Amino acid sequence: FTHYSGHQSFTKGLLLIDRSAGVQRQVLEITSQDCQWRAHSGAEWTMVNKPGMISVGQDYVTGFNMTKTNGRKHRGGHASRNQLNLNQVHLSMNSKDGATDIAVLTVSCRPKRNLNLNLVMKRRSDHGFVEGELAGGKKLAALETDSEFNIKGKWQDVGGSDQAAAYLRQMDEDSSLHVSLLQSCTPEDKVQAKITCSKYLDSLGHLDPAGFFLNDCIYDICHGAGEVAAELAAELLTSASV
Repeated sequence: FTHYSGHQSFTKGLLLIDRSAGVQRQVLEITSQDCQWRAHSGAEWTMVNKPGMISVGQDYVTGFNMTKTNGRKHRGGHASRNQLNLNQVHLSMNSKDGATDIAVLTVSCRPKRNLNLNLVMKRRSDHGFVEGELAGGKKLAALETDSEFNIKGKWQDVGGSDQAAAYLRQMDEDSSLHVSLLQSCTPEDKVQAKITCSKYLDSLGHLDPAGFFLNDCIYDICHGAGEVAAELAAELLTSASV
């Protein structure tokens, strides 16, 4: 689940819920309030600050394996400066070969701003299991672009924490953040957005041959996301490619 709110409906929260075999197992959450991962695998929420597997039960079935990647260098040799302590979640399950990655979720986040993410399935045959806005292996844009997958209700109703719900509600209610969902994007605006995105992404073109990251970046900046959207896109691309 993702939560969009505030200026131009930026991505403010992410909630991962493992319901393998029809049983709710581990839950993982992050918001742009502090870009801090929190896990719920028992009676309470706990902060996740170290790499490792998050899994419920004595017999391992599935889990969220938290890792950190520094990413490749970009923009003239400067390394990605992703501020997340842990920026990748390996969605894994038990197999005859032991713990096996099914998908890898890479996240980039800026406190008090917004977050962005990219999901990569490890096997092409598993792409058919991905539904919603990430179907087809797409990167999730920083802005909400499709209301088809909206779920009505509170953040807690789908499994999120009270702390995250309070922050997201504040973002929704902050009248200073509410503007037109999609501000106009003139041809001139698009040219300027492309210049900004290219500054961060041109050197990474070999990692984005289809141009998904570049196009999403242009769209986000052209609709008010600011240069931080290009920074997040570069971080996401360099981290996801490692």
